[in-house]
Amino acid sequence: VSAASSVPIAAGESEFTRFGFRDLIIRGGIAVVQPDPARAGGISECRKIAALAASHNRKISPHTGASGALCVAAALQLAAAFPHFTMYEDMIIENPLRDNILRESLPAIEGGKIAVPDEPGLGVNIDEEKFEQYIE
Repeated sequence: VSAASSVPIAAGESEFTRFGFRDLIIRGGIAVVQPDPARAGGISECRKIAALAASHNRKISPHTGASGALCVAAALQLAAAFPHFTMYEDMIIENPLRDNILRESLPAIEGGKIAVPDEPGLGVNIDEEKFEQYIE
C-alpha cells in the first residue's frame, strides 16, 4: 500500500512487539508508527518501538482507540516523550473504563492541544469506589 500511495500510511495499532513494528517499517514502508501501550508491551516496549521508529526516521503517533483510562494516560505520557512524535490520537468513543474510573477526567483537547497530566506515575488517579463496580 505504501509503495502505491502518495498518502503517508500509519499502522501498528494491533502489533504487540518491536519485532512486528520492525517488519511494518522495513517491509511495509509505513510512515507513521502507532504503538498502543496496552497491546504493544507497555511503556518499556513502546519506548523501544519509538527508538526503532526514530532510527528509521519515521513519525510516531501512539494509538488509543477505545482504550481504557490507563492506556490513554500512558499514551499521553509517551507522546510527550517520544522522538519524532507527530500527532496524538484522541478517539471519542464511549467506554466506561475510560470515562468512569478516574477521580478527575482525562484532559480534553482544546484548541488542537492537550495537556499532559503532571501527577506522579501516569498522571491520573483511579477512584477505587467507581472502579469496583466493574469487578466481579
